[in-house]
Amino acid sequence: MTVPAELEDEIRRYAIQPDGSGQCPFPAYARLRELAPIHRTPDGIWLVTGYKPYLDLMRDPRISRQEAAKAEMGNPADAPEHIREAIAAFPNMLINQDGDNHLRLRRLISKVFLPGQVESWRPLIEKTAREVVDRALTLDEYDFVTEVGYPLPERVMTDLIGVPQSDRAIWSGWSRDISKFSRARGGQAADLAGVQSAMASFYGYMCDLVRERQKSPKVDGSDILSIMIRAEEEGDRLSEVELVSSMVTLTQAAHETTANLVPNGVTALLLQRELYEQLVADPTLVEKAVEE
Repeated sequence: MTVPAELEDEIRRYAIQPDGSGQCPFPAYARLRELAPIHRTPDGIWLVTGYKPYLDLMRDPRISRQEAAKAEMGNPADAPEHIREAIAAFPNMLINQDGDNHLRLRRLISKVFLPGQVESWRPLIEKTAREVVDRALTLDEYDFVTEVGYPLPERVMTDLIGVPQSDRAIWSGWSRDISKFSRARGGQAADLAGVQSAMASFYGYMCDLVRERQKSPKVDGSDILSIMIRAEEEGDRLSEVELVSSMVTLTQAAHETTANLVPNGVTALLLQRELYEQLVADPTLVEKAVEE
């Protein structure tokens, strides 16, 4: 079925090349799912919004996430020499793996997130959250995304990885630039070049950090990187390239998802005042509200 031009334009602004308008995309996605659950955009990108077609695709061995990643980042041989190593490593990240190798990496990386280990991080995360929010509350007016959404995951991840305090600003800058990757894919070559450059710098930094931690482990060894270095499954360990790629993956996953989740959660509560009032009246509902 033909998709109306105005819906095509909405989908492009939301899913292909976000324009930062902040408008809710879900009504447009619902219309697309109703009209064309399998749709090819004028940009040549296929959007699959129907549940059954999506499941069929995910179960089809011909669909390769790794091959898609290679196409997205480009051929390393065509890139400037100083960023070729990072681009070549991109398809090796956990999220870009297929089949058995994806399962292998997941088993090793899961050693980091055993329940007892995650619980041990609770005091640090709660302390950081309080500090970030308390600082924002000293301001008469502030942008929640800028003052809370981004700083919270950045501070938590740098603490859990063991990034020196002096490196946090530049580290956060690289991470934010890399998070623009989805927008760069639908934009200009200069946008992709900027993402590639940030990824190369971030990748190089992580390489140095991994090698330093391998030679000189932290005393308590409770940071994410030290745990990943020690992780073993029937004699199998992560290689140096896999360690670096996994750290980049975890950093980006924690950074971008939380930076979006927290502001969107606040927005949902502000738009549904009755739920907000219930939460204020009964703080015991917080855990369920966060999960929802």
